Amino acid sequence: MLITQLLCTVPVMVFDAYSAMLLFEFFVPVTGRMGVAINPEFIIVLMSLFVGLCFILFTSNLLYVSRRMDYLLKCGLMLYCVFFIALFSTRLGWPYKYSEESPRLRRLITLDSERSIYPFQSNTSIQEHALFVQTLDYRGITDLPEHTFLTGNSEPNCSGIKDEYCRLPYYTAVHQLFPPRESRWIPLPGHPRIASPIKVINVEKHLLSGSELRLSFTVSGGTDKMSLHLTPMDDFEIDSWSFTKFRSGGFSKRNTYFVFLTYGAEAPKERNFWIILKSRRVDLNDLNINKTPVLEISVATHYAHGSYQYSDTLNQLRSLIESRRKTPHLAIGWWRWAITTTAAVSEIVVHTL
Repeated sequence: MLITQLLCTVPVMVFDAYSAMLLFEFFVPVTGRMGVAINPEFIIVLMSLFVGLCFILFTSNLLYVSRRMDYLLKCGLMLYCVFFIALFSTRLGWPYKYSEESPRLRRLITLDSERSIYPFQSNTSIQEHALFVQTLDYRGITDLPEHTFLTGNSEPNCSGIKDEYCRLPYYTAVHQLFPPRESRWIPLPGHPRIASPIKVINVEKHLLSGSELRLSFTVSGGTDKMSLHLTPMDDFEIDSWSFTKFRSGGFSKRNTYFVFLTYGAEAPKERNFWIILKSRRVDLNDLNINKTPVLEISVATHYAHGSYQYSDTLNQLRSLIESRRKTPHLAIGWWRWAITTTAAVSEIVVHTL
C-alpha cells in the first residue's frame, strides 16, 4: 500500500515543489518592489500557507498508512524538547556570546567611501576619501584590531553638523542603535573608482507663501541602492514631499529624515522629487530665500553587489582578515581578526541649499 501510494503521489509532490519554487522566484522580487502600497509580507505568508497545505495534503496519508501516528507524535515532541534544552543550555542559542577573556569583533561593515561636501552657494566641493567602519557587537569599535589600514582610529568629528548621521554613508537608518560616535572614519590616500558619480541639481527654490517653500531636485548617477538624509535648517520643518504622503505625527522628534530609494531591473536616468518646507516663526517674505540656507541634503549610494563592489583597498582588507583568521597562532593579537565583514564601495554628496 505504501509503495503504491508513493508511486502515485511522488510525481505530484515533485511538481508541487517545482511550482512553489517558480512561485517564490517570481513573486518575491515583485512584492519587494510594491513599495508602501501594501505590506508584501502578507502576500508571502498566504503563498507559504498555500504551499504548506498542498504538501501536507499530499504526504499526510503516507505517514498514516506506514506506522501509528501516536509514535510519530511522541518522537516529534521529544525532538522539540531536546531542541529547546539545547537552545537554552548550549551556544546554539547564543552564537555571538561575548567573552571577557578574549573580546573581539564578530561582524563588521566597511565602506570605501568618497564624500563630497558643497558649502552653501558654492560649486566647489570639499572631497574626502576614507574607510567608513561600523561594528555590530557588544563593545563596538573598542575591539577593532590595530593595523596600518586602521590608522587614525578615532571617532568622526560631528561638531557643528546638524545631520544626525554626521554626513556618513549609512546604508540603513540605524544611527540610534549604531551612532556615528561608535563608528570610524579613517582617511585614505587617492580616490576609489566610482562607476556612476552622483550629481544633485536644485531645479527650483520657490516661495509658495509667507510660510511655505518648495524645493525641487534632480539626482542622477548612483546605483540601485540610494539613501537621502534630509535635514531642515533652524526655524524650518518638512511639511510634505513627493515620495509618499507625509505624516509628521508618524515620526518621532528628529532633525534628519532618512529616505531609502531603490529600483528594479531598469535604472532610471534621473530621479526627480520635491520637498515643501514650512517656516515655524519667520515670515519668508521678509527673507532673501536665495541667500538663506534652508535645507541640507545628503545623497549616498552603495555598490553592494556587482563588479564595482570591491575596491583595491577592500580587497586587501578582506584578504588580510581571511589570512589572519585562519592562522591566529602565528602572531600575538591575530585572534582579534576572526571577523566577518560586509564590504562595499560607497559615495555620498552633501549640499546645503
